[in-house]
Amino acid sequence: MQAATVISPMAKIAVRHLVAKPGKGGSLRRFWEPGGKLRSGGWHTARLADDLVTAIVQAEAINGAVDRWRRGSQTAAGAQHVDCILAAAPAGVVVGHSLAAPPVRPRPTTLAGLIHFYRLSDDFRGLRLSTRKTYEDNLRVLERWGGDAPLEVMTPARFRTLWKTLAKRTPTKAGGVVAMARLLFGWARREVGYKGYRQDGVLVSGNPASKLEIETEKPQRTEEDLWTAEEIAIFSAVAEQMGRLSVGLAVELNAWLGQREGDLLALGWHHYRQGVITVNQSKTKARVHLPVDLIPELSALLDRLRTQARQSALTATTILVNERTGRAWSPHSFHHAFAEVRTKAKDWCPSLAGRQFMLLRHTAIARLAEAGCTTEEISAISGHTLQSVVLILERYHVRTKKMAETAFLKRLRSLRSEDR
Repeated sequence: MQAATVISPMAKIAVRHLVAKPGKGGSLRRFWEPGGKLRSGGWHTARLADDLVTAIVQAEAINGAVDRWRRGSQTAAGAQHVDCILAAAPAGVVVGHSLAAPPVRPRPTTLAGLIHFYRLSDDFRGLRLSTRKTYEDNLRVLERWGGDAPLEVMTPARFRTLWKTLAKRTPTKAGGVVAMARLLFGWARREVGYKGYRQDGVLVSGNPASKLEIETEKPQRTEEDLWTAEEIAIFSAVAEQMGRLSVGLAVELNAWLGQREGDLLALGWHHYRQGVITVNQSKTKARVHLPVDLIPELSALLDRLRTQARQSALTATTILVNERTGRAWSPHSFHHAFAEVRTKAKDWCPSLAGRQFMLLRHTAIARLAEAGCTTEEISAISGHTLQSVVLILERYHVRTKKMAETAFLKRLRSLRSEDR
C-alpha cells in the first residue's frame, strides 16, 4: 500500500476555492469560498478546519460534490448541504499527485476516542442534516478542550469549569456544548458496541456531564416578541417591492402554519392536495395535515405562488422559490434574503428590527391559544406533543391581553348563565 504523503505547511497549496484569512492573534482561518456562478446555484461559503491538511480534505470533498452537481449527477439540493458534506468528508483525499495524510485515529480510552466512535454510530449518522451540523460544531469544541484526556479523569467538576469558561463569552454555546457532552456519555453507556470501555478495561460508572448544578439561561419571551398582523403585512409588502415576493409570502404562510423553517422551505406542490397541505416534519417525523383552503388568505397566497411559477416557467417543484435563481431556497440564502428585507422594512416599521423568522412558529401557536384552541388542536397544527405545547406557552410567557379578555368573557358568560 502506498504510504501517505504529509503535505508540508510551507508547500504552496492550490486547491480550488480554498482561501485563508487572518484571524485573531495572527492565526489563519480557512474557508471554502465559491465564485459568483456557484453562489447563484445555491452554494455558500463554509468555514473549514484551522488545520491545513484537514481543511484541504474538506475543501476537496466539497469540490467533488460541486463537480458531480455540474455534471448533473447530483441535484441542486446538494448545494444546500455544504455543512453536511464537511461532516462526511473522507479521511484522506488526493491533492495533485500526493495524498493528504488522514488524521491519526485517537486512542479509544480518551475523550477524542469516544467522539470518534460516536461519529461512526448509526445514532449520529441518522440525524437530520442540520442537527448533525450543530452536533459536529459542539463535538469539535469538546475535542479541542480535552480530546487527549483519558475518560476516567472526566468529572463533573471539569465540565462545570468548561461551562463557566465558555459562558463568559457565549452562554448559549456553553449550554450546547455541555448538553452535547451529556448526550455523548449517555450514548456510550447505552451502546454495547463501543469497544473503548471494554477492551481496554475502562468503565465509566456514571455520566460526568449530567447534574452539573449550573444554570443555563434560556431566552424568556413576552407578548412583544410575537409578530403582529401589521408587521407581517409591512414585511410582505416591502419584500414584494424588493423583488423578494417569496420571502414575504413565507412569512405570511408561517404566521398561520407554524412550521419549522426547513420544513416550510422544503414544501413542494405535491404536498398540497385538495386544499390540504401535508407536512412530514423532518425533526420529529410527525405528520400534520393543514386544511389551508379554509383560510381565504392562504388560498389566495398559494394561488399567487402557483401562478407566478407557471408564468416564470420555473422548474423548481417547491412552493417557495428563490426568484433570483429559479431554484428552491437554501437555508443560507433564505437567511440572507430575510435579513435584507427586514433591514429595509424596519424603516417603515421599527419594531421589525429584531424580528426572527423562527418566532413565527411561536406566534402561530400563541394566536391559536388566544383564539381559545385546546392543546390538542394546537398540537394538530404545529406537530408538537401535547406536553411540548404547554412548555412552549410557559417558556415564552405567552399570556397576552387577548387571552385575558377571552378568559374574562368566558367567566362573564358563565355567571350570566347561572343567573338565569
